[in-house]
Amino acid sequence: MSTSQLQNSDSSSSECDLEKLMWEFTNDPLEAEIEAELEAENEAEIEVEAEMDLVGNSHQFHRRYIDRNREDANRRLEADYFCNNLVYTDT
Repeated sequence: MSTSQLQNSDSSSSECDLEKLMWEFTNDPLEAEIEAELEAENEAEIEVEAEMDLVGNSHQFHRRYIDRNREDANRRLEADYFCNNLVYTDT
Protein backbone atom coordinates (compact mmCIF):
# COMPACT_ATOMS: atom_id res chain seq x y z
CA MET A 1 0.00 0.00 0.00
CA SER A 2 1.35 3.42 -0.87
CA THR A 3 1.60 6.42 1.41
CA SER A 4 -1.20 8.27 -0.35
CA GLN A 5 -3.51 5.27 0.02
CA LEU A 6 -2.71 5.10 3.74
CA GLN A 7 -3.41 8.80 4.13
CA ASN A 8 -6.71 8.47 2.26
CA SER A 9 -7.59 5.46 4.39
CA ASP A 10 -6.71 7.33 7.61
CA SER A 11 -8.54 10.39 6.40
CA SER A 12 -11.70 8.48 5.56
CA SER A 13 -11.63 6.60 8.87
CA SER A 14 -11.10 9.92 10.71
CA GLU A 15 -14.03 11.44 8.86
CA CYS A 16 -16.11 8.37 9.66
CA ASP A 17 -15.13 8.56 13.34
CA LEU A 18 -15.85 12.27 13.41
CA GLU A 19 -19.22 11.77 11.75
CA LYS A 20 -20.04 9.02 14.27
CA LEU A 21 -19.08 11.25 17.20
CA MET A 22 -21.13 14.13 15.82
CA TRP A 23 -24.13 11.84 15.32
CA GLU A 24 -23.84 10.50 18.88
CA PHE A 25 -23.47 14.02 20.27
CA THR A 26 -26.50 15.39 18.46
CA ASN A 27 -28.64 12.39 19.36
CA ASP A 28 -27.56 12.05 22.98
CA PRO A 29 -30.63 10.91 24.99
CA LEU A 30 -29.32 12.48 28.20
CA GLU A 31 -28.93 15.81 26.47
CA ALA A 32 -32.45 15.54 25.04
CA GLU A 33 -33.79 14.81 28.53
CA ILE A 34 -31.99 17.80 30.04
CA GLU A 35 -33.23 20.02 27.22
CA ALA A 36 -36.81 18.85 27.80
CA GLU A 37 -36.51 19.60 31.53
CA LEU A 38 -35.15 23.09 30.84
CA GLU A 39 -37.94 23.77 28.38
CA ALA A 40 -40.54 22.62 30.93
CA GLU A 41 -39.00 24.91 33.57
CA ASN A 42 -39.05 27.86 31.15
CA GLU A 43 -42.70 27.23 30.30
CA ALA A 44 -43.56 27.05 34.01
CA GLU A 45 -41.79 30.36 34.64
CA ILE A 46 -43.65 31.97 31.74
CA GLU A 47 -46.98 30.74 33.14
CA VAL A 48 -46.14 32.10 36.61
CA GLU A 49 -45.18 35.48 35.10
CA ALA A 50 -48.43 35.55 33.12
CA GLU A 51 -50.42 34.83 36.28
CA MET A 52 -48.52 37.54 38.14
CA ASP A 53 -49.36 40.00 35.37
CA LEU A 54 -53.04 39.17 35.69
CA VAL A 55 -52.97 39.49 39.47
CA GLY A 56 -50.66 42.50 39.34
CA ASN A 57 -53.15 44.54 37.30
CA SER A 58 -55.03 45.37 40.50
CA HIS A 59 -51.89 47.16 41.73
CA GLN A 60 -51.49 49.47 38.77
CA PHE A 61 -49.84 52.83 39.11
CA HIS A 62 -52.38 55.52 39.97
CA ARG A 63 -51.73 59.04 38.82
CA ARG A 64 -51.67 61.73 41.44
CA TYR A 65 -54.32 64.40 40.94
CA ILE A 66 -53.08 67.98 40.94
CA ASP A 67 -55.75 70.65 41.09
CA ARG A 68 -54.74 73.22 38.49
CA ASN A 69 -57.77 75.46 38.98
CA ARG A 70 -58.39 75.55 35.23
CA GLU A 71 -61.63 77.51 35.46
CA ASP A 72 -59.97 80.49 37.16
CA ALA A 73 -57.03 80.28 34.76
CA ASN A 74 -59.45 80.45 31.83
CA ARG A 75 -61.20 83.49 33.34
CA ARG A 76 -57.83 85.26 33.85
CA LEU A 77 -56.81 84.47 30.28
CA GLU A 78 -60.03 85.89 28.88
CA ALA A 79 -59.75 88.96 31.10
CA ASP A 80 -56.13 89.56 30.00
CA TYR A 81 -56.69 89.11 26.26
CA PHE A 82 -60.30 90.10 25.63
CA CYS A 83 -60.86 93.25 27.62
CA ASN A 84 -60.56 96.99 26.87
CA ASN A 85 -57.23 97.34 28.75
CA LEU A 86 -55.11 94.55 27.26
CA VAL A 87 -52.33 93.18 29.41
CA TYR A 88 -50.43 91.66 26.48
CA THR A 89 -50.14 93.30 23.09
CA ASP A 90 -48.45 92.48 19.78
CA THR A 91 -45.96 95.35 20.09
